[in-house]
Amino acid sequence: MRRREREVTHPDRIDAVIQSCDCCRIALCGGEEAPYIVPLSFGWERTPEGVLLYFHGSGKGRKMELIGCSPRTGFEMDTAHQIVGGGAACSYSTHYRSVIGTGRIERVTRYADKLHALDRIMEHYEPGKSWTYEEKTVRATEVLRMMVKELSCKAFEPEQRGGEHMGELKDIMEKFAASGWDLIAGPAQDWLDGNGSREALIRAVEQADRECGSCGCELDPLYKRALELLSQ
Repeated sequence: MRRREREVTHPDRIDAVIQSCDCCRIALCGGEEAPYIVPLSFGWERTPEGVLLYFHGSGKGRKMELIGCSPRTGFEMDTAHQIVGGGAACSYSTHYRSVIGTGRIERVTRYADKLHALDRIMEHYEPGKSWTYEEKTVRATEVLRMMVKELSCKAFEPEQRGGEHMGELKDIMEKFAASGWDLIAGPAQDWLDGNGSREALIRAVEQADRECGSCGCELDPLYKRALELLSQ
């Protein structure tokens, strides 16, 4: 990895990045053909043997044909994208979190194993809920499991950029997020999580300043200060 300062190595942080992604792209290859890349919904879990990824879909099509040719698979997922403007074209940057890796993919055929895989997929998108499935649907659904062999995770997030005032801006955003005012709480939390856009946050803070910038509350001076910091 070239940018070692962006490498994420702690399993808990890697797991958080995987959980925050909503799409996994897998790359399959058969014979002399160019790699075939397909985006998929997915579920996952960390086991003593490593990370497992789960997918589901139709049992027919090019994806299944290529899996039949070779189980070797590459994958990529990313999230928390945020364009960071600059004074010149080549000074722009992007905040992100990403995971890439390789593994071996296989069909899941045992009914109980298919239920477990489907539960992991649903848990990824709707945590904390329990689900029931029609047996005929489960038996008709193709379920795939990938045992991840190699994995690397990177993140370039707001706190890694911005220099001396980033801590101050983060403190302000935490106060906005805890304010309970939907106008700024949501956009501020999105920024803290590395999601959303800077432009949407600026619009929300500008509106908050117009509506409540002189009401006398503790947030009054923070609106204009946040706008100053966000414009740097």
